Amino acid sequence: LLEQFGFDARANNRLIMGGPMMGFALSSSAAPVIKTTNCILAPTERELPTPPPAQACIRCGMCAEACPASLLPQQLFWFAQGKELDKLVQHNIADCIECGACSYVCPSHIPLVQYYRASKGEIRQRDQDLKKAEASKVRFDARQARLERLEAEKIAARKARQEKAKARSAAAKKTPGAAEDSGQDAKAAAIAAAVARTNAKKAALKADTANAQAADPNDPVAKALAARAKTASMSDEEKAAEALQKAEQRVIKTQQRLQKAEADGDENIDAFRTAVEKAQTKLEALQSAAPSKSEPAQQHTKSEGKAIEAPESENPIARALAKRAAAAKAPPLSEADKARESLQKAEQRLDKAKTRLEKARADQDPNIAAFEKAVDKAEEKIALAQKSLAAIEEE
Repeated sequence: LLEQFGFDARANNRLIMGGPMMGFALSSSAAPVIKTTNCILAPTERELPTPPPAQACIRCGMCAEACPASLLPQQLFWFAQGKELDKLVQHNIADCIECGACSYVCPSHIPLVQYYRASKGEIRQRDQDLKKAEASKVRFDARQARLERLEAEKIAARKARQEKAKARSAAAKKTPGAAEDSGQDAKAAAIAAAVARTNAKKAALKADTANAQAADPNDPVAKALAARAKTASMSDEEKAAEALQKAEQRVIKTQQRLQKAEADGDENIDAFRTAVEKAQTKLEALQSAAPSKSEPAQQHTKSEGKAIEAPESENPIARALAKRAAAAKAPPLSEADKARESLQKAEQRLDKAKTRLEKARADQDPNIAAFEKAVDKAEEKIALAQKSLAAIEEE
């Protein structure tokens, strides 16, 4: 098509889309024609020669005379070179229609329109960044206001709870008799509930025993129920003797496993040795807690024919039973007292764990890592107990 209109690609080195002053020079004739294209020019080098290199501005003022928008192209050029965007806006660079008249008449061949076009893009980008920053600031202020409002509501709710608690305590002080009666009623209800639970457990145990006796003796469930009934009917001394016997059997089994592991060259020999040590420790504890045969726990007299129990301090099982009975008779503890008791027990457990760790380090025990892990767990439990106690006291 261009050749039909006399365009010679060998004699011409460029195409211009949109006019000689407002258009863009095309490097190839394969550029598409879009809906904003108003014309395509194919001038020869003689008709529209390639502009020479730009030179310094001589302040001739021809660009100002040629400007159809009555702007100051020379001042806009200086401001564009210096990136003075505010001054460009003050000198109405947005009114520039980019006609190219100033560049066409410039004797120094300065591409003024290119400077104006780039400056407009920079101004547009700056305005968009300012809008985004302002929107971000608005969102941040709204979030801060919301957080402050929520914090104020939380403080107000806490104060309201404290006022209600003070009012309840004041009412309880004014009517001490009613408070004592309500406390006694609560204690009596708790005791009655505990007695009912104990009676229910006894009834269930009797029923299980009867079912076990009537069932098949080879049935594993029946065996388990029979063993449970037997254990329930045993005395404290019989239970202690059975526990001691089981501990001795456990020591023998762990020693046999250790010997087999040593014979087979098992890589878990340390674990077997630890198991043997634990079993021996439990056995020694049971042996030390069991009453000696030379001083029986119960002695029968011919005159009275009644059993005289040994002192509770010599029998750990009796001490445990006495402690349980005292706890059942004691009034129910408050949540804060329970939290303090848990914290005290955790601290005692931590002291014991630290003592074991120091002993293991002194003995160069290979399981020091396990003792250190026990200390860490005890410290974590103390932290949780302290946190729970602080929350209860705050409420």
